[in-house]
Amino acid sequence: MNESSNSVTHFWLQLVQKQSSIFFLFDTLLSLQIL
Repeated sequence: MNESSNSVTHFWLQLVQKQSSIFFLFDTLLSLQIL
């Protein structure tokens, strides 16, 4: 059980990292458009 919960945590961490990198990219594009 501990192992499966650990993999779920890992999955969520990866998801959050992808999400934040997407937001970072989007933010950069917006900044470029404003400039």
